[in-house]
Order: sequence, then C-alpha cells, then structure tokens
Amino acid sequence: TPSMAEDGTLTTEDVILSPDGLTEEALQAAADPYYDDIGETCVSPVAEPTEVELISCPLLYHHYLAGTLRLRTTDADLFANEGDLTMINLRCQDRVLLSPWLNKQTGLMYGLGAWYRVQMPLSGGLLTITASGSPGEYLLRSADETDAQTYIGRQSLQEIIGWRERLGHKPTSTKRMLQILLASDKGLPFNQLWAQVNILRRTTRVQLASLLSFYSCFCYGEGNRWCFEPEKLSDGYDDAKLQFVTGLKLPEPDPEPDAEQVESAE
Repeated sequence: TPSMAEDGTLTTEDVILSPDGLTEEALQAAADPYYDDIGETCVSPVAEPTEVELISCPLLYHHYLAGTLRLRTTDADLFANEGDLTMINLRCQDRVLLSPWLNKQTGLMYGLGAWYRVQMPLSGGLLTITASGSPGEYLLRSADETDAQTYIGRQSLQEIIGWRERLGHKPTSTKRMLQILLASDKGLPFNQLWAQVNILRRTTRVQLASLLSFYSCFCYGEGNRWCFEPEKLSDGYDDAKLQFVTGLKLPEPDPEPDAEQVESAE
C-alpha cells in the first residue's frame, strides 16, 4: 500500500492510478479489450454480446510459461455452452487431441504448455480457436503470422532475458525496468512495451499505463511511441495526480483559522 513519507515523498515508485488519473493515450491502450488479461481493471466493456465462431488470441510470455490462455470477454460466446469448470477437447492441425481445463471463474484455459513449446514463439504468437460442430470439441490452430504489436524478436528477447537475470538479484521497481526498456531514443509502442516488461516481471496494462502517466520522465511521442527522458528524472511525478493513486491516503490539510483565532493572535 503506498503512503507518504515524512519528507512528503511516496514510499514506493510503483503506483496504480484510477482511470481518471491516466493520460488519454494510456487509458485508451489499457482499455483495449483485444489485449484483456488477468488483473486488468480498465478494459472497455463489450456493448452487446455477439456470436463468435472464431477467436484469435495473441500469446504473451507469462501465458507461454504457465501453459494458460486468457478467456477475454469477447471470447465468451464461443464457450457459452460449456460449464464453469469443464474439460474440453482441442483438435490441432497435426491431429493431436488436447484436453485442457476451461475455468470461467478464473477466466483461464489450462494445460496448453506442451503445445505452446512446439508450436508458438515465446511472445507474440497468434492462435485461433473455432467450434468444430461437435459438443465440447474445438479446433486449435497456430496462425501463420505473429501479432506485430507483441511479438519480440530473438535478439531483443535474449537481451531482455539477460536483464531479467541481472535484475533478479536485487529489488527493482517496475518504473526502473521501464527506464531500461525505453533507453533507446526511438521508444516503444504501448503493446510492445507491455510484452517486454512482462518478461522481466508480470505487469498489468493498468500498472503500465499508470507509471507512464504518473512520472514526468515518460512521454508519449511520434509514431504512438512512449519514450524515456532521463533529463526529467529529477522532476519526479505530477503532484496533481497523487489524488488518483489507488490506496494512498493523503494527509488532511491544516484547517483554516476562524475569525476568533485570528483576532486573539493579533
């Protein structure tokens, strides 16, 4: 829980802002239902349920490792006839039959790790699931292309994993990790930055959007890219956004003296 130290500074660098505290660009990115994931609080609601015969899902590194698949709100219709906790059949293009668990309460499908390791890249692979026409059975395919916004090339991936090994030996804030990932003058788009930071540490989109909105050293620039400006590190954060920090209790301002107190002081 964040709090204010005696010197008036925050006791933690990693804060989460309410939606009102996010910049327009950060909020729009955090609310994208296509990249909905576990722990997200700003995802835009689906206006009306629509019939879905096929879902396309980008696979992020943390799901690759866990062998899980996030069931987004937009995917709900495809599995509408399944129970809250049930085992389904996924038939793959290589005729392999998988039997993962579908848990609607956690919003996850479990048991896909072995298939991922053979068919998918570590981050940014695309998979599709369609109904087969048989009850409880679906067709699973790895798409020919990757998700351009979250795919991480081999060289960049090795560099980030190297940073993870070095940072794993000491406490490091997510803010510091963003500074490292944004060290290039070119910056990174939001979704690519989200994919990369999730290799270093599991980070929600609302957490990322909060840090980019809160600290003066991060800015939104050309090409829809977020950049790090080292010269602004000393500027800290925007004091006006403290009121939006989740869980932070700001000190009560000193009460204004009433007329009698003013007169007695004189």
